[in-house]
Amino acid sequence: MPAFRVLGVPVRVHAATLPVHLVLAWSFSSDGDDALRRLAFVGVTLLSVLAHELGHALVARRQGLAVGDVRVHALGGLARIERRLPPEWRPSLEVWNALAGPATNLALAALAFGVAVAVGRALPVDTPRAAWADPVAAFVATNLVLGAVNLVPAFPSDGGRVLRALLATRLSYLRSTQVALAVSVVVVGGLLALALDRGWGTLLGWLPLVVMLGFYAVHEWRGSKAFDALETFRAFVASHRARFPALDRLPKDPRGQPLPGPIDDPELTAAWHAFLSARG
Repeated sequence: MPAFRVLGVPVRVHAATLPVHLVLAWSFSSDGDDALRRLAFVGVTLLSVLAHELGHALVARRQGLAVGDVRVHALGGLARIERRLPPEWRPSLEVWNALAGPATNLALAALAFGVAVAVGRALPVDTPRAAWADPVAAFVATNLVLGAVNLVPAFPSDGGRVLRALLATRLSYLRSTQVALAVSVVVVGGLLALALDRGWGTLLGWLPLVVMLGFYAVHEWRGSKAFDALETFRAFVASHRARFPALDRLPKDPRGQPLPGPIDDPELTAAWHAFLSARG
């Protein structure tokens, strides 16, 4: 769908988002009124997802990162944000950016609840069905859930990114990713154990999360290895530039940082292998 802007950030909604939810709402509804209530809940959820991703995008822009756009699709959302590479990447930037999404959701939940209390509007919370049938209660509940879930220190939630960034203040980026992924496996394993305790039907319902974690783990592992390789390369260039002027002829990225390129120099090659050996 064509983009629109929210606070200067381009937003795109995938063309399949509304049709998918229309079909699902009608398929699981007992009548027209029930379908409308379900669609209203979907609208509240998508609005909460949009707010979450805008939180990431606005903080990233404040940090000086380029923001492409925010995309909302049938299963969630994504903020396309520039990723700083070594040596410019900092754990603190990652922590604040990762926390921005859930913090936005929790703030919106608190604001909506406070306004409801101030105007004397009762929120039906006796049962989940009663809550999602009321737009204000659904908005509060959805934002609370999004905020809380994304603070869990496990991938693919934002809490996993926070955990890795905090670990990266003491460990390498690669090792921090390894530890964060291991914690994620433990957390998801615990959730599956709880699901199994409630029956096989509940366990099957959690399988998509396991599949998502598997794909995410592969993606993060590959990304962290590439990040670590680039970090090692740029550390070598920084420490050997004075000795090997040829390093200044390497190609550079838009921020002026060196990129790997061919240099035919046996002494430089030997120094590179010695550097790798010293780093273990």
